Amino acid sequence: MVSSPLFYFPFLVCEVISQKKEEDRYRMLLQAITAARAGQFLMVDGAPKPFFVVAIYLCANLTAERYVVTHTTPTEEGEEGQEDRQVSIAQKDFDLTTAGGAVTFLREMYNLVAMLEDLAKHLDKGKQGSLVKVHQDASKIISLTSKAKQGGTGGSTLASMVEDAADEEPQDDLGVFGTEAIQAILKKMNYKINFIPAGYPLIASVSNATSTHESEKGYLKFVKEGGKEIEILQYLTGIDSPANHTISGVRIWPVRGGNVISMPVAGGWLTSLTNPSAHLWSVAKQLFEAVDFMHQHGVAHMDLKPNNILIPVNGGRLTVIDFNRSLRVKGVEHRFRGVVGTPEYIAPEVAVGNGLYSAIRADLWSCGKTLEELCDKCRPSTDRNTLLEISWQLMDKDPKKRPMMTEVLDRLTRCAVDATTRPGSSSFNSVAPQEVQA
Repeated sequence: MVSSPLFYFPFLVCEVISQKKEEDRYRMLLQAITAARAGQFLMVDGAPKPFFVVAIYLCANLTAERYVVTHTTPTEEGEEGQEDRQVSIAQKDFDLTTAGGAVTFLREMYNLVAMLEDLAKHLDKGKQGSLVKVHQDASKIISLTSKAKQGGTGGSTLASMVEDAADEEPQDDLGVFGTEAIQAILKKMNYKINFIPAGYPLIASVSNATSTHESEKGYLKFVKEGGKEIEILQYLTGIDSPANHTISGVRIWPVRGGNVISMPVAGGWLTSLTNPSAHLWSVAKQLFEAVDFMHQHGVAHMDLKPNNILIPVNGGRLTVIDFNRSLRVKGVEHRFRGVVGTPEYIAPEVAVGNGLYSAIRADLWSCGKTLEELCDKCRPSTDRNTLLEISWQLMDKDPKKRPMMTEVLDRLTRCAVDATTRPGSSSFNSVAPQEVQA
């Protein structure tokens, strides 16, 4: 799924490799039709060309079927109320087993990219907020194709989907997890695939083939060759420190085209705690420790959000996952360019997309936003007020005014000391260090 960093909306819908089910093609085209119709809403009035979507279907015989799905211009003879919902689908096939066919296909893709870039110039910026809201709302919806059961935690997290659907039959179409190399790894581990979450083709829920114990459940993640996730994960998990909240128990296997990561179930999303108010202070402290640890060891996560911070639903040790977008940094002032992260959790200087920014300071903003979301689920209290104040400081529009994690942890320590010496008070701004010592 390739999206516009400005509008968070797909241009190139997907590439689907069919193995057993012909309906994959039709599912892809239905998604393309929906995207084309919705995309037309994004266009400014009087745009010279209609919105269109490119969908690619790769057949087992290496024929690439290219579909261009276009929202058609209303015609006078169109039925009333129907003309604004019409689409056209243009198909062209390319034989990738020949050099000429492969070159022609690449040239076609290159030309379509240029056309899409031109199309983007006619998007209505005033409608950006509507699409961001749709993106945020849709991200909370669990697809029926994920096979997550009703009830319990509702399958709202990868971890809970592992728990809820572990007894389901494996899917017929396993995608990349159906390759011989990965199947051999599963056999060696004595694991089976339970399901592949909808929308996450590179992640598979697994469990021990002969055991139903919770400790025998986990998930596999396929990481394509060339990314830094494996390097960063190996680096961080190799550091022995109580402040290291990188997911533990990780195993990595090299396979053709990338690597497979095996990870245990570490809990649900940060905001899935059953009683967040009771664990708020402990969870916040662990979150700050985790981010500080990464920064102290030259890693900026760049996608901090509740989905990537796991914790048992009844409280416990916090775990950070998904280093797919993480960066190795030389220090606070090491700067980068380019939009990285998840909408709503991206620092404003990153979202702008047209300048350099400090990756570490961008992490601070995302950490503050994540903490604010957790606080919103808690009852009013002194601790909540204190942590909300910290979250707002971390989300300061001026990156240089955001406190470093070491400073935040120091403030938390002073708050805790003050709370024991003077019950009912935990404001880190109200008591100077020397007064706490006194």
